[in-house]
Amino acid sequence: HGRSDRPEWCVVQYNGVYRPDCVFHFQVQWMVATACLIKDNMIQSWIRKAASCGFTLLPAPLNPMGMSSQHPFRSVQFIPLCLGSVLTDEDKAGLSAMDVFAFQKKILERYMFLADVTSGVSMPSDTDLLRSSADLPTMVHVSAVAFAQPVLELCRRSSPHTGTSSNFEEEEEELSSPSGMENMAVNWSTLGFSFCHNFMLTRKWRPSSLPDTGTAAQSLFSQLTQLCSNPDLVRTYWEAVTSLFDDKLPAHMEGSASQESSPSK
Repeated sequence: HGRSDRPEWCVVQYNGVYRPDCVFHFQVQWMVATACLIKDNMIQSWIRKAASCGFTLLPAPLNPMGMSSQHPFRSVQFIPLCLGSVLTDEDKAGLSAMDVFAFQKKILERYMFLADVTSGVSMPSDTDLLRSSADLPTMVHVSAVAFAQPVLELCRRSSPHTGTSSNFEEEEEELSSPSGMENMAVNWSTLGFSFCHNFMLTRKWRPSSLPDTGTAAQSLFSQLTQLCSNPDLVRTYWEAVTSLFDDKLPAHMEGSASQESSPSK
């Protein structure tokens, strides 16, 4: 390129497979390179090439949900989901953590959030959900203005004999048995989403076709909060996606779902 008198090199990682329902990543790391040359010579050419192919290349932080304790203006906001107040005890008994996570994912997909392949596209197991809710996949909005992550924690089912107290060693020993997860239940009081905006998508990087990052992210936050805090809306959407759970549905909900899907005479 003639703009440097030394070798310039960096490391680029990218996804090997393109999936329309997921975000496609380019991760750039460099130590022996001039930052301005990385941006002007390489990334800007990628942006132009992506645009010619019908894509938009936008910047994003590597770990957006890890910024809450580092910067007060980039803190992650929590949106509670009132699903626990909508479902009956019978409904809850027939659901697994995987069912609840699938419903959370469907809510985010409704607002055009895509799965972040670098944070794990595959569905986590119930054991993974117990050990770390922070490892759940992050979802990126199709405009890249915001990120959202399901918050789902498990707790020990209450028992009149043993109560709910436990320690880490007891939980690990219980999970090692095939029936260990039967004593675990969803913690409905902490169910919801973590939400943050993309602080890297500044005016310098944002295409003219995209709205202001702060305004668009705040609008998404308001819409998601309105849905998650309204029991009627949550119940309506729950009924609309119950087919996700197949034969895991409680018996009375299976009947109502089949009635709704049958054609009227």
